[in-house]
Amino acid sequence: MDYLPFPGETQFIGFIRANYGQWFPNLLTQSQFNRRLRKLGQMIEVLRRKWVKQLGGENATSFVIDTKPIPVMGYNCAFFFAIAFL
Repeated sequence: MDYLPFPGETQFIGFIRANYGQWFPNLLTQSQFNRRLRKLGQMIEVLRRKWVKQLGGENATSFVIDTKPIPVMGYNCAFFFAIAFL
């Protein structure tokens, strides 16, 4: 989701449903998606371990994970902070 301008999956699914619903008539609900994702957990872990091995990291003691940055303070909070402490 890092390449999409949505803060989360729920907003993305809402956008797709509102604007492209006719293209995806059987789009899963967020709850259905989450249940299916949890069922895939073991398979995803097997894939992750295979990728680590292919990249030569099976003996590594630590890994760096690159994730999507999250805002620490939104605009409204920053604006309030600036006004409150001027």
